Amino acid sequence: MRTGRWAQAMTKSILWVAAYVLAYTLYELHVPSGKINPVSTIQVALLFIAVYILLSLVGWLVIGLPVHFLLCAFGCKYFYLYPLFALAAALGLLGFMDGEGAALLGVAAILQATIFRYYVFSSAPSGLSR
Repeated sequence: MRTGRWAQAMTKSILWVAAYVLAYTLYELHVPSGKINPVSTIQVALLFIAVYILLSLVGWLVIGLPVHFLLCAFGCKYFYLYPLFALAAALGLLGFMDGEGAALLGVAAILQATIFRYYVFSSAPSGLSR
């Protein structure tokens, strides 16, 4: 059973989507309006990123990696299945939180799953060994 480079792919997917979470955080803090305190903005942004990384790691350990290993075990490594399972998990979040929070985490999960699937089975860059 070939599972790909899942550790690197998971790290890349978390970090790429962290930019999305940071942009959303700055938007919610009304940074474009110019009425901000830079120190508190940085503190809140770092808090949001820390919570995002914690939730992402928990999500990957509880849902993402078991689903990935099951898909690999059954030979179903189709690209569309990864975001589909993330969408199902996001819809499950609607039972536990409000719509906006579920949408934010759902979009992050779907983006992470798509980026993960892109990188997990991609070959190593030329000139680099595995």
